[in-house]
Amino acid sequence: MTYLGVGPIAGILESHEAHNPIVGFLPFLIIFVGFYGTRDKFCGKNLPTVGIAVLVGFLLNLLAQTAQWDKHSNKIDKATTFLGWNGLSVPDFSHMSTAATEYSSIVICLAMQNFIGTYSCNISARRVGDRYSPMESMIVDSLGSMIGALLGSPYGTTIYIGHVVYKPMGATRGYSLLNSLLWLVFGLFGIHAVVDAILPHEIFGGVLVVIGFAMASQTIESVPKRWYPATLIGLAIMFSEFIVGGMSSPNMGMRFLASGHLFISLFYTFLLMMLTDRWFLAAAGVFIALFVFSFVGLIHAQKLSVEYDQHGGIKDQNAYFGQTSSGMPGWKFLVTYAVSAAFCAILHLFQRWGFVEAAEAEDYRILQLEAETKSEETVVHAAEHGAKVAEPMTTTRFG
Repeated sequence: MTYLGVGPIAGILESHEAHNPIVGFLPFLIIFVGFYGTRDKFCGKNLPTVGIAVLVGFLLNLLAQTAQWDKHSNKIDKATTFLGWNGLSVPDFSHMSTAATEYSSIVICLAMQNFIGTYSCNISARRVGDRYSPMESMIVDSLGSMIGALLGSPYGTTIYIGHVVYKPMGATRGYSLLNSLLWLVFGLFGIHAVVDAILPHEIFGGVLVVIGFAMASQTIESVPKRWYPATLIGLAIMFSEFIVGGMSSPNMGMRFLASGHLFISLFYTFLLMMLTDRWFLAAAGVFIALFVFSFVGLIHAQKLSVEYDQHGGIKDQNAYFGQTSSGMPGWKFLVTYAVSAAFCAILHLFQRWGFVEAAEAEDYRILQLEAETKSEETVVHAAEHGAKVAEPMTTTRFG
């Protein structure tokens, strides 16, 4: 909903590359209608909607650049200087010790976030009927990241988030294979810059919007109604990083939320679900996890650290949060989560003594399993129905 939702829409309107919002806006409408309105049958089932959108965006961009054609052609000419065999390269490992010292905390945080991202995408794939081994997925992700790092790539690989979108459009494993081969050729021969100069980023913004909001919709649809408030709060927390990172907001509260936002969103959503169902002991366990994560700086802090100053705040955080040490991030968050855990434990005792209503009888773990099974059965039934519908058509045409 942020970098894959609202962000691309803002980018389309800003039109930083094409300098005209129509270049990205009309392709966005085509993609949106194609996915949600016609299910990739915008111009028949044999013409891909995204391909049509890219072609329209390309033609609109040519028209938009007529007023400053010299500038546009010069940009393309500069991009062609990168064309040619670039080969493979290995970074200078003499800086490894310095990098490990300065960036290890960031790397650990990103690795843990990628773990959550990979597992979330794995669960998302189950929702459309495809079950993959989480262990195998994460091992392949890790190997891909390490091989990329040895060749100088600063990016960690993770499972592609668009599975839930591209499967209904007819994409199979060949789609991923073709993508990997295409980007390999682009990288080895320096084609990225030329494509980037010819096709402005905003043309593809609609694809990201569809993917982002499809994932958000799937999240809402997969939980019972009583969990809607908790789920929406978890989704809303993700805007904090977008506000701080994308808009450079100085708001201190937003910075506390943005620091470790993936973990905060996950934990807050789960504990609010447990409070909704009156599973107070489970909620207390989540607060203990929040206490530990706060203590080492995984959440609410700019970087990992267990060093505290004389005021009880994590060291070297003042510049980022724009304040002198006041115990935040630090002991104040620790006390907040410790007291919250104790409060939930007390509620659990009151519940056992009959002073608080009993916990929700519906076990959330069984509920999750049933939801996954139901989704897979729905996909299988839809496929069987499609085959039955297609069989008479095949017989009529060729029989």
